[in-house]
Amino acid sequence: MIARGIAAAVFGGLVARAVTVLIPVMVAHIYTLGVATDAFFLAAAGILFWGTTMGLLLEASIVSRILKCGAAERWALVFHSGVRLSGFTLFLGGALVAGLWAFPWGAEDTALVSQARLLFVELSPLLILSIWISLFSGWLNADRRFATVAASPALLGVFVLGAMWFLHDRFGVHALVIGYLLGEFARLGFLGISLLRRQPLSGFSWRGAPTAPYFRNIGLQWVGLALISGNP
Repeated sequence: MIARGIAAAVFGGLVARAVTVLIPVMVAHIYTLGVATDAFFLAAAGILFWGTTMGLLLEASIVSRILKCGAAERWALVFHSGVRLSGFTLFLGGALVAGLWAFPWGAEDTALVSQARLLFVELSPLLILSIWISLFSGWLNADRRFATVAASPALLGVFVLGAMWFLHDRFGVHALVIGYLLGEFARLGFLGISLLRRQPLSGFSWRGAPTAPYFRNIGLQWVGLALISGNP
């Protein structure tokens, strides 16, 4: 059973990777290289940093917590964890946005910096979406739904590629933002529906397992990951 799940996850991951690997190729083809694409990748780097630190940490660490909870406590654990982390993310995102405007940049980079600031603000909802996607993904992994999690990024790739193809003439590089936002919302919905089919909200309990010890542990781990990932 586990071997079959791993094989399905590998296949799903390959499909998702095949779709998402086309994104930078299509960006170079449609937009070519220049200030707009440089600004987008600069803004997206901050989102990627969050996803490769907090996102990966949550997806892995929530598994052990889920397995220790009763069925009626799991939604409460994920909900309370997601709300707390969303609040922290709003604070952190606001600080980053303020820092982008306060940080002194060279006059020769005015166009690039101005575009990167705007794109980061437009992409900032992805910071919160990644929290919930990671929590849902970790829960599904705990239930051995590996293929569902592995294949879910394909939805993101489809929406980004579609937005680039159909909207780039009207919205320019901002079509990428539209694609990423729609793709991550679709991915979150896909994962959420998969969970609801296995764990209906009828079993929801507001009195879930305490989350304070969990946050103390992941806080230290995230600081360590952030320092490692921030090493130039």
